[in-house]
Amino acid sequence: MQESQAPLLTTTESQPEPLRHRTARAGVVSGGAEVVTRVLTVALSIATARALEPGEVGALALAVIVIGIVSVVASYAETAAIVSRSEASDGQYAFAAALIRGAITVVLLTTVVSALPVTTRLLAGKEGAVPQLAALVSALMWQPALELAASYPRVILLRQLDLTYLAWVNLIQVVSHVGLSVALLWSGYGAMGVVWSSLITAALTALLLWFRVARSRMPRGSSGPSKRVWRQIALETANIFSGGFIGYINMRLDNLLVAAALGPTGMSFYSMAWNASRAPVMVLSTAFSSVLMPTMARIQSDGERLKRAVSESLQHSYILLAPVSMAMFLYAGTIVPVVLGAKWTPMVPCLRVMATTILVAPLLYAWQALFIVSRRAYLTSIPAIVHIVLLALLMVPVTRWKGLVGAAFIDMIGASMLTLTGIVLSSRLRATLTWPVLCAVFAPIGAAVVSGLLGYAVGYALADGIGHDTLRVGVALLAYPIALVLFGGRNALWNTVGLFRAMGRPGMSWAAR
Repeated sequence: MQESQAPLLTTTESQPEPLRHRTARAGVVSGGAEVVTRVLTVALSIATARALEPGEVGALALAVIVIGIVSVVASYAETAAIVSRSEASDGQYAFAAALIRGAITVVLLTTVVSALPVTTRLLAGKEGAVPQLAALVSALMWQPALELAASYPRVILLRQLDLTYLAWVNLIQVVSHVGLSVALLWSGYGAMGVVWSSLITAALTALLLWFRVARSRMPRGSSGPSKRVWRQIALETANIFSGGFIGYINMRLDNLLVAAALGPTGMSFYSMAWNASRAPVMVLSTAFSSVLMPTMARIQSDGERLKRAVSESLQHSYILLAPVSMAMFLYAGTIVPVVLGAKWTPMVPCLRVMATTILVAPLLYAWQALFIVSRRAYLTSIPAIVHIVLLALLMVPVTRWKGLVGAAFIDMIGASMLTLTGIVLSSRLRATLTWPVLCAVFAPIGAAVVSGLLGYAVGYALADGIGHDTLRVGVALLAYPIALVLFGGRNALWNTVGLFRAMGRPGMSWAAR
C-alpha cells in the first residue's frame, strides 16, 4: 500500500457517510425502537387485561381491527409515493399521495359508518357489547384522519431517507401512547381511555413530522403533481393493494382456524406463542419496511448496489436472528411460567416450534421489498394465496389431530411455503442468492444448532429450574460466535461487528466500498 493512499477512516467533513452506514444506523435505531415497542406493547396488554373486563378487552380489539383495515389500505398510497421515481419533486409525490390517501380514507370510513350497525351485531351481538363496540369504533374513526394529517411530511422524510428521525418519532409515539393509556386506564376511563390515548399520540406524531419538514430546507416543488405522477401513484397504490391486503388478511387467518379447531382457549395459547415468537421478527420487519425498502427504492437502478444491499441485509439478519431463535427454544420452558404464569405452560411446545419458524423471515421480507420497489407488488398476492390455501386445507384437521403442536407445525410449513414461493417468483432475489450468500445464511443457523446442543449438554445433569436454563442459554450464546467462525462465518461476523462499530461513530465513516 502506498503511503499517499487515503486512510480507511475519514471524517464526514471530507467525505459523506456511505449510504450503507447511514442506512444501517437507521436500521439499528428502528430495530431498537421496535424492541422497545414490543416490550411496551406487552406492558400495555397486561395493564389493559387487569383494568378491564374480558368483554371490554374484546370490544376494544375488534374496534382496532375494524379501523386498522382503513388505516392499512389507505397507507398503500404513501408506500406508492415512496417507491415511485421520476423527474417530479418529493413534494409533488407527497402531495399526490396525501390526496389519494384522503380519498381512500373518506370512502372506507363512509363504508364503515354505513355497515356499523350490521358489523357490530355480527361481531359482538352474542355478548351484548354492541353499544360499546359502536362507541369505540366511532371514536377511533378519527385515527385515520390524524394519520392522513401526517401523510405529506412522512412521505417527504422517507423519500429523503431521513430514517433515523422517523424511527425516533415512532418511538416517541409508542412511549407516549403506552404511558398515557396506562394512566387513563388506572384513572377509570376504561377502554375509551386507550382510544383517546391513541388519538392524542397520532396528533403528536403529525406535529413532530410537520416540525421536521418545516425546519428543513428540502425542496418541495412549486407546481402541482403532473398527470404522470397522479397516474403513477394511483397505479402503484392498486398494485401494492393487490398483494398487501391479501397478506394482511393472511396474517389473521390461522388464529380463526385454530379457534375453530380448539376453541378460544386453545387459540389464546397459539396466539400468545405466535406473538412471542414473532417479536424479534417484527424488529426485522420494521428495519426492512422503514429503512431497507426506501434505500432500495433509491438505488434500484444500480443492480450491483441493490444486490449488495440485499445480500448484506440477509447476512446481518441471520447472524442476529439465529442465536435469538436458539435462546427462545432453550429458554421457553422456564420463561413462559415466570412471565405469564403457570396457566400458560401448554403453549411451551408450540412456542419452541415457532422459534425455528422465524428463521425464514429475512428471506420473506427480502422478496417482499424487492417486489415493491420493482413495481411488482401484485406478485406478493400469489405466495399469500398459496399460504391461505395450505392453511385452509390443513390447519383445522391437523390441529384437531395433534393439538397445539400440530398447529405450530402447519404454521411452520405455511411460512416455509410462503417464503419459497416468493423466492421462485423473484428473479432478483434468486440472482442474489449465490453460494457465498447462501453460506452466509446457513452458517449462523448451523452455528446456533451446534451451540444450542452444547448448551443443552452442559446443563443436562442439573436439576430443572431458571438457573438450569440460564446456564444452558449462557453457554450456548458464548459458544455461538466460536461455532460461527468454525462454520466459515468469520468474515460475516466481522462485517457485522464492523458495521456496528462504524455506526457508533457519528463523526467518522469507512471509505465507500
